[in-house]
Amino acid sequence: MSDLIKPGNNSPRLAGHRPRFEKKYYSDIGPTLFASKDRIAEENRSGPEAIFEDALALIEENFTRSNYMIANLAEGLNISVRQLQRIFRSCGSAGFRSELRKIRINHGRDYLEKSDSSIASIAHKVGYVHAAHFSQSFYREVGERPREYRERRRESISVAAAGAVSAPK
Repeated sequence: MSDLIKPGNNSPRLAGHRPRFEKKYYSDIGPTLFASKDRIAEENRSGPEAIFEDALALIEENFTRSNYMIANLAEGLNISVRQLQRIFRSCGSAGFRSELRKIRINHGRDYLEKSDSSIASIAHKVGYVHAAHFSQSFYREVGERPREYRERRRESISVAAAGAVSAPK
């Protein structure tokens, strides 16, 4: 056996050889060392909260896809599905499906308030294949059926408009 190679080490380096480290002088980055905490926090967006925010943004972009799954989201964030699940839990979320449902229902509310589209049409616009599933999820999240929600919101808007017209000057 050669004395140039250490036993038990697979790397062919000289015995006793240590890699040389370059001395680095940090005079050019001195001012950044004393930057405010806010600026450092903005630049360092690698924690679980930042990934969670990015995940919510990706869900917001893709909520209309009826077959959108956590695997698609994890691939878009370039992390594993399990790690993404841990991040959702650590940030106080109930999970991917819950966040997806909330975003879909919130957009469904907007459509119900602002359009005359059928509930089935709205369900498809927000990523549900079946209107019954949309209605069930909407009821679970909001506490009333989509049709009831639309009627109540329209009544409250018409009452508010009537009140604004007949208000004394």
